[in-house]
Amino acid sequence: MDFLALRHGAPWLLVEAKALGKRAMSPALSHFNRQTGADHEFHVAMVLPFVDSDCFDLEEPTIVPAATILSQMV
Repeated sequence: MDFLALRHGAPWLLVEAKALGKRAMSPALSHFNRQTGADHEFHVAMVLPFVDSDCFDLEEPTIVPAATILSQMV
C-alpha cells in the first residue's frame, strides 16, 4: 500500500500506485483494507487512459487510471 487517505478522521481510501495497469491487485492492499476498514481500495495505474466513470461508485477493489481518480478528488 502506498497511500491511505482519511475522511472525517476515518480510513477512506487505500491506494497502490503503479506505472502499469497490467498486474493483478496487490494482496497487501486487501490485507490493509481488512485492518483499516477503508471504504475504497484502488490500484492506480499511471499509463492507463482516462475513463469517464465514477470510480468511487465501485464497491470492490479495482484497477483505475490515475487520470480518472485524480479528476474525481477535487
